[in-house]
Amino acid sequence: MNDIITGYENALKIAYETLEGSITDRISLIELADVKVPDVRDLAAVTAAITPVVCAKQYGHEKILAEAIASASLYTLAPEPAKPRIDVDNIRTVRLLGGSVDQTKMMPGMVLMNLPQNNVLHVEHAKVLVLTCGLEASSSETKGTVLIENAAQLLEFTRNEEEAFGNEIEAIAKTGVNVIFAGGSISEISRHYLNKFNIMGVSVGSKFDLRRICKTLNATALVRVGPPTAEEIGECASVDVMEVGGKRVTVLKQEGGNGRVATVVIRGSTENLMEDVERVVGEACCGAVMSRRRRERGEDAVHGPASRGGRGRRGDGDGGARDGGEREVHGAGPVRDEEGGRVAWS
Repeated sequence: MNDIITGYENALKIAYETLEGSITDRISLIELADVKVPDVRDLAAVTAAITPVVCAKQYGHEKILAEAIASASLYTLAPEPAKPRIDVDNIRTVRLLGGSVDQTKMMPGMVLMNLPQNNVLHVEHAKVLVLTCGLEASSSETKGTVLIENAAQLLEFTRNEEEAFGNEIEAIAKTGVNVIFAGGSISEISRHYLNKFNIMGVSVGSKFDLRRICKTLNATALVRVGPPTAEEIGECASVDVMEVGGKRVTVLKQEGGNGRVATVVIRGSTENLMEDVERVVGEACCGAVMSRRRRERGEDAVHGPASRGGRGRRGDGDGGARDGGEREVHGAGPVRDEEGGRVAWS
């Protein structure tokens, strides 16, 4: 027991010595707490502003994570001379189990875990059709009875049904579509005709991913299988199947315009660790947005989990909630004021 007490006393002495430190250390801490971003398109400046946010949650990995998040934020910006605007919806995260956090990186484009269901794996200058339903032959809404008297009639019935569905796929191919994202399953006969007309078919079960695809590619989701109009077709620079960390993923790259999407591929040994890193990415992206807003207002960019007055009590610091109202917080998620009871989203 005495050894434990002695250990804590020694640790207290070391803590005092570390906190007192040298003047150089104190200056570096002040510079870290008060970061100015003169140009939001400068990778080094944005990385320096994001580093304190990452350091508060993932100490030891802040350099790699901050650079990956900053690269993703700058990739989504519209090219000059357009006004820089960071949209957090254009920065996605994908968790791949395995490896270490230091292997986390930014990949340009939208990364999907869903793989193509047919043999077409690479498409350049893609014209995309998005379906909320599955890619399969349509069936009648009511029950019907078909009288088949011999084997020839059975073969003819099946052949006619397959040909009718093949005509629909052919009509879609004539519109220039070479990639189809379906919200349901893709049948075997659909895969046959997709290979025949050299069309990539990907089944995406998440409706949120379908919405992101439509937003990124400026496409309109259809509720039926059929040829789309020119306004309903989305465009993409390329759709490729790539291998990341031993796992195959589908990557959608959009080179120009305001809909460029970047993905931070998170690696880690456990799901809990990757969830923590994913949370840090969300907070850092909000920090990058606040950097731009403060620069437009001519203010200094001070970053951290709760840079203005902390997360705590009323009156802590200059930016605390002294009137019981909402506080401006650099981070993802709600912060509840102790007296006002209201929730402020950053």
